[in-house]
Amino acid sequence: MSKVRNEILAFVRRHKGEMVIDCCNNIVRLIGFHEDEMDYYYTCQAFNDFNQKEYKGIIHQTAVCWIYPLKGRLPKKEYDLIENHFKRNWLMNYDPKGYEKFSKAERKQLGYKD
Repeated sequence: MSKVRNEILAFVRRHKGEMVIDCCNNIVRLIGFHEDEMDYYYTCQAFNDFNQKEYKGIIHQTAVCWIYPLKGRLPKKEYDLIENHFKRNWLMNYDPKGYEKFSKAERKQLGYKD
């Protein structure tokens, strides 16, 4: 295993599941690591205009570029707000039964019709 690969894997283990800013200045959730014969990649959940539904919100960002973790760098209240907003958008757009994971009051607030 290469030194670079080990460093990337260690970073992913430390920050897996956290909201990060990717090299394109998008806020995404870091969920894993991927490699092929060409490169190493950060695997992320994304919710952006560039992210078409056929990708189901999963993207691979090249590890050649930087990725910046937000947890511990933002005040907890602001980080939690970003994370909750992301979760709601993710469930509403990529999980066909995502609305069931919200309480009735939350569904009403989000505009779902029961």
